[in-house]
Amino acid sequence: MSGSIIAGLLIAVISFVPTAIIAFWARNTSSADVRQMDSLTLQIAYWRGFLLVIGAFVVELVISLIVSLAFSDVSGLTSKLIFTFLTMFITPGVVEELYKWWLTSFAIKYHRSLQPPQPLLTHHQIVTFGVVSALGFATCEDMIYAAASLFSGGFGLALFTIVIRVVLFPLHLSLGARSAKEIAKLQMHGGSPFAVRFSRIWPQMVIHGTFDFCLTLASFGQSDVLPSQVEYLLVIPMLISIAAAVYLWRTLAGMRAPSQTVPNPELLMQPPRYANASQPANVSNAPADVPDAAAHV
Repeated sequence: MSGSIIAGLLIAVISFVPTAIIAFWARNTSSADVRQMDSLTLQIAYWRGFLLVIGAFVVELVISLIVSLAFSDVSGLTSKLIFTFLTMFITPGVVEELYKWWLTSFAIKYHRSLQPPQPLLTHHQIVTFGVVSALGFATCEDMIYAAASLFSGGFGLALFTIVIRVVLFPLHLSLGARSAKEIAKLQMHGGSPFAVRFSRIWPQMVIHGTFDFCLTLASFGQSDVLPSQVEYLLVIPMLISIAAAVYLWRTLAGMRAPSQTVPNPELLMQPPRYANASQPANVSNAPADVPDAAAHV
């Protein structure tokens, strides 16, 4: 019993290594945008992604059960590929990327709800929300997969699982950063951060789905259904992982320079308020207490 507890604690410690890396970056970055961010808001974004991961997992579980029932009496290569595509490409690619998009949206909404009103967010700050939210999600997901491996295959398998997943942590974060960049662009045109545009999220879905799909097929190995060359599909997740790490590094390094502020569409849509209700609206002689959108969230 004590051995299992020690193993679980070790796995938990390893799973927080990416969190320590990003926290170290946030504390030591030369980016003025990141250093000006409220630490409590970032912590809430992180733990929201960590704790609410159960919502995404429930949706994925329901979809997987439905697909499993639909393909329970079907066999053959085509059926195997379709089943794997639905459970390992569509399910994680769509559900998890939507989840991370909305995690960033909730972080933006929380920042704008703070009192007193906070300064307008910048592009880099929104991207930081995306990275931190995805980090919370990835950390919890890593712990869940490692715990499942611990109970099914013992400590050796669990240790291997958590080490591999920690090494691959830039994947989730890079896709979260890309979605955050798209949210910032959407806000520049007056769009809501919660309004998902397929044209802005499909690359993240395809990359994520392709990674899981190819990795799963490669892990099956040679069988009566799959050809022997299936192991070569492992090259695709490896290339995606390298590209994700480079993208994340370049994104974080690119935050050193100041970035453009992002308007708050909700504030811009509010009608002007006047000290004297009987005073007519006059653009050239606007009262002094008309709120300035550039100074509020």
